[in-house]
Amino acid sequence: MSEPSLASERNAGPSRTGNRLVGAAVLAGALALWFWLIPWQVDAADTGFMRPQTLPQTCAAGLGIGGLLLIAFPAGATRFDARRTLKSACLLGAALITVWTMAHLGFLWAAPLLSAILALSLRERRWPWLAATAIGLPLAIWLIVEPLLGRSLP
Repeated sequence: MSEPSLASERNAGPSRTGNRLVGAAVLAGALALWFWLIPWQVDAADTGFMRPQTLPQTCAAGLGIGGLLLIAFPAGATRFDARRTLKSACLLGAALITVWTMAHLGFLWAAPLLSAILALSLRERRWPWLAATAIGLPLAIWLIVEPLLGRSLP
């Protein structure tokens, strides 16, 4: 075999580096949640039947496991897509604005806004689903956290 054919055989498979990088970023985010953000933001409470850090730590553990699985078993090749990257950056910006809004106006005002933005970005155009997403889900979260668990939301 000639040298060029060996090089093409070595690089013949699809590149899974992008998936592994995303998995590493998700794992790093989960570790940051577990070791830094959750201990910093979650206070101990004596009321309710569940410790306040239980649900956030469960979510962080799920994210970490998902990141590890993506590193170990990357699915298919990835290509850089500028349009999707811009859309993701805009969604991240909307989430950051919503967090700021939540700190100033409260959960019940900011959460429906972010829910509607996310649903519209996923091209959901059916009004019943938009209403359920923008109003129903934040209301359900509030009903579970505030009255049922006895915890306050911002």
